Amino acid sequence: MTYRQKGRFQQLEAWGVAFTCLTGLLLHFSYRLSGGAVWSILFGAANGSVWETVKIMALPYLCWSIVELCFLRLPLKNFVVARVTGLYVMTAGTIAFRLLYAWADILGFAAFAALGFLASSKVMVADSNKIRPWFPAAALALALFIAMYLTFTVNPPHISLFLDSSTGTYGIPPRNLDAGAVYLDALKEI
Repeated sequence: MTYRQKGRFQQLEAWGVAFTCLTGLLLHFSYRLSGGAVWSILFGAANGSVWETVKIMALPYLCWSIVELCFLRLPLKNFVVARVTGLYVMTAGTIAFRLLYAWADILGFAAFAALGFLASSKVMVADSNKIRPWFPAAALALALFIAMYLTFTVNPPHISLFLDSSTGTYGIPPRNLDAGAVYLDALKEI
């Protein structure tokens, strides 16, 4: 990577963090704002679970990656390895942070978006000969993440990662869910 490319890459990385955070914030509310439209399940957060936070963070991250790839014309194999590394660092950090500190949602979102881009940029500027052999594993990991992205909102496993703690439901909330009754039940248990 030339010095000029490196400067443009770092600028785009900074813009990518901002884009990921702002777009993720908008996607957080898209399901509710759309009235539960089917399209919004794919893009937005259908509930308040940890997985839905990961989902609304991953989509803008991956979209920005395509923008960077088009503008900078970086080596594809290196770029995929770098971005998948960043994606999994961001995902693991977000999951750990949300499970430990549920109150710090927005702060953790921004911090782990930045960490994902940082991890990706560190891998991207590393020796190309060391990165390229990891391409098949990165491509497989990306395919796995996309499969999980498309599957887990509609049909989530019943584990804490997918539990919406405010409603006690998994996946897409039922249309007839009485949120007031859920809150009253929670108060009764205290």
